Amino acid sequence: MNVGPGQTVSQNFALAPDTAGSGSISGVVTDAMTGAPLSDASISYSGGATTTDTNGNYSLSGIPAGQTSITADDTGYASQTATVKITKGGKSTQDFALSPLPGSVAGQVTDAVTGRALAGARVSYSGGSTMSDVSGRYAFPSVTEGTYTFTAALPGYDPQSKTAAVGPAASVDLNFSLGSKQVFSDGFESGSMSSWSSNSGLIVQGTTVHQGSYAAEASAAGAAAYARENLPTTYTNLYARTYFLVRTLPTSTVNLIGDRTATGASISRIYIDSQGRIGLRNDVAGTSMVGPSVTMGAWHSVELHVVVNGASSTIEVWLDGVAVGALTTQTANLGSVGVGQVQLGENQTGRSYDIAFDDVVVRTARIGP
Repeated sequence: MNVGPGQTVSQNFALAPDTAGSGSISGVVTDAMTGAPLSDASISYSGGATTTDTNGNYSLSGIPAGQTSITADDTGYASQTATVKITKGGKSTQDFALSPLPGSVAGQVTDAVTGRALAGARVSYSGGSTMSDVSGRYAFPSVTEGTYTFTAALPGYDPQSKTAAVGPAASVDLNFSLGSKQVFSDGFESGSMSSWSSNSGLIVQGTTVHQGSYAAEASAAGAAAYARENLPTTYTNLYARTYFLVRTLPTSTVNLIGDRTATGASISRIYIDSQGRIGLRNDVAGTSMVGPSVTMGAWHSVELHVVVNGASSTIEVWLDGVAVGALTTQTANLGSVGVGQVQLGENQTGRSYDIAFDDVVVRTARIGP
């Protein structure tokens, strides 16, 4: 460059790295829990950065010789820094095993039939357990990365298990829908009354059925026509449902479905009267209540729920899935002996009627139509 008298000249310089005074570093970044390679993890030092490939590998070159801090970072993982000695023209290796940050699992537990939130359900997995709140919600705020089986359980319901994979810092939504525990059921598809503990006068026929090929029928001209099922234990909280079709109205009240003690004493029952109205009989208190009428020649469902708790007992009734307010009471007296038998049909004589029954279900939680 020539510089003349009194002249000011600018000169820029582009310096090439002194590769003879630098080295390189490479390695692999993995998940500390699973050992799986982490792609797109960030690798950086004071002079530059790069990312890992699909196999978790990275490489940095042109690093000045000496002690250099290298940091590996990835979303959902705790970052990790290592001090590496870089030699002139050397190739250093530094691997990173990043620890995943805990994720979370949360959801709601509901009744499979009604959709009602279930409070007090225990949700558990290998890392612990918790209880659902009044809204049916539960949460595990810190769950280590992995695949787990979560189980929701509540007395009166069949437990439900689900498998969930929890990734690093992931939020997993896991809901449970619990079905009530079935105590007894009969759709009469065996073609007989063999499922019942005892039967007197009920027949199985295939002409008038709700679904399937068979249903039971109580066709009486003064004789009793009923069946009883001895339950596996005594229940203080029980639901019983049957479908029924009135072919001929009774000359008096006729029982449809009812609850009895294990020794056969009647607790409460749903009946139909000579006007086609369903009613509730509380045999412990000796009281009766009359509800709505039903259509003859059409199938209807009726569900009876009792909570046996002395003078603070509860009775609920649903007709075709709709609560019957006239037959519901929260202050009934049902005594203190739980339900040990369920009866279908009428055990009293001297009454004439023709009623078909089908799809009987007894459970410890709401059944529904």
